[in-house]
Amino acid sequence: MAEVSAADAALLHAALDAGKKADVTEMADMLAGVPHLLNVVPPGREFAAIHHAAYWANPAGVPQLRRVLSLGGDPHTLTSGGTTAIGVAQEREHHGAVVVMSAHTAAASG
Repeated sequence: MAEVSAADAALLHAALDAGKKADVTEMADMLAGVPHLLNVVPPGREFAAIHHAAYWANPAGVPQLRRVLSLGGDPHTLTSGGTTAIGVAQEREHHGAVVVMSAHTAAASG
């Protein structure tokens, strides 16, 4: 895990708990002021915030995914198991989320 302060670590864990419970809006709200934490997978966790956003990005969840991306979420961040956020969405068959993240990546590199 990237070096984070104890306060940031506590905030990150609380935000990831919200994301794990499918409350991606609350997770994004909690991390909006600390975008450097969006792509951090803490020890003992499988996902960073971007992975939770991708996991829950069924058609109704795509706006929350877009928000996490706009805050600095990186679709190429790896889970603890080595899967990208795009891969998480593909595994869940969230095709719209894959398109959104792929377009985000293309726009960022273009």
